[in-house]
Amino acid sequence: MKRLALTLCLFLLPALLRAEWRADPADALQVEAAAALTRFREADPAIGDKLAQAYAIAVFPRVLRAGLGFGGAGGRGILVRGDQLLGEVRQAVVTLGVQAGAQSHSQLIVFRNRDALDLFVDGQQLPWPRGRLEFAGRAAVAAGRAGAATEPGFSADVAIFSLGRGGLMLELAAGVARYRFTADGGKPPQ
Repeated sequence: MKRLALTLCLFLLPALLRAEWRADPADALQVEAAAALTRFREADPAIGDKLAQAYAIAVFPRVLRAGLGFGGAGGRGILVRGDQLLGEVRQAVVTLGVQAGAQSHSQLIVFRNRDALDLFVDGQQLPWPRGRLEFAGRAAVAAGRAGAATEPGFSADVAIFSLGRGGLMLELAAGVARYRFTADGGKPPQ
């Protein structure tokens, strides 16, 4: 019985000791990202389970989208693993489709494992200069803070969540999204 208890403690202790990232109060982007994470947890309590199982997350506190036939979006966020800030991520999107309006939303990208994070961060193996480039589709309806959006991840080990902040947008579009990662302190993620 003691052996079983000791074995359980050894397996559960790392999960119990897993530290959670805390925003640097002097960094406005980090403070906004922490507030966005809180809003995601309040809007959908099941996200807490996904965050607990995540290898890493990218949080974009504010992504601005606009379109009328052609569209675009952009935002800045942070990349976090456990209690470590890995760096900053910038997003730029160009879309074409049935779309009209403008919207602001927060975005959360959950990486389930190291391979998914490496695919997102490592732009050196790709045929374009820097950053992750992906082809994406999006279906969204938003009015004010209410709305719904569907965004497939760029791999099976990535989940993307959006939470409306305001605006009026109807969108059924396809396009290209580019993510550029800048490591905190110039060090690649471990």
